[in-house]
Amino acid sequence: MKSKDIEYEIYHVGSKIANPSITNSLMIKIYKYYYEKDPTHTKYILNETIMSSNVFPSPIVNILTKKEKKASIQINLSTHALNVRGDDRSDVFELSKELRDVMISELGFDLKRIFSFYEIITTFNLKVEKDPENVFKTFLSNKFSKIGSIDLNVNHIRLSDNFSPNDLEDRLDLQFQPSPISSKIIVLRLLKRTLMYDDLKKFHEGLEKFIKELREKIVE
Repeated sequence: MKSKDIEYEIYHVGSKIANPSITNSLMIKIYKYYYEKDPTHTKYILNETIMSSNVFPSPIVNILTKKEKKASIQINLSTHALNVRGDDRSDVFELSKELRDVMISELGFDLKRIFSFYEIITTFNLKVEKDPENVFKTFLSNKFSKIGSIDLNVNHIRLSDNFSPNDLEDRLDLQFQPSPISSKIIVLRLLKRTLMYDDLKKFHEGLEKFIKELREKIVE
């Protein structure tokens, strides 16, 4: 698959905090570790308001950004999740692995007790030569294509490998919709959730192949 056929937006690697009461202390411990590791802010841009305020204007707090990489460590105080986000998939996952190693080796956390699941969330644009409206029609049964004098079209599709998704189960969700800015683009939102980090890593490493096969089925 040529790179021009796919455009990734933000790449998100998240970890759901099992016990919400530790969210703030987890944020502070991670901040303190990186501050002591890099006090001159050579490698990281740290959010110093974390130590000076208990109230934040947004529930999503940026702990730090790695200067040489297009990735940041964030904590969501509303959903109680520790996330790594950025524009570059490789940089994001590399920082997520670094953070995981820090939490295990340097901070002594038992991640099986701290996190209930891991996930990748990303949105990307699939460029297609085929009219997206015709692509979406392939998802629509003739039974529902017309009711009375009304012609019906599919303009939003959600697929999952789990018919009744549960937060505490492995799952893959795909959402398709036409692009609001181009007649030659299909927008795909992907969520992959796993209970084990190694399974998430395996999915990340095979994502390019998975998207290639998915696009081939869409445009065939």
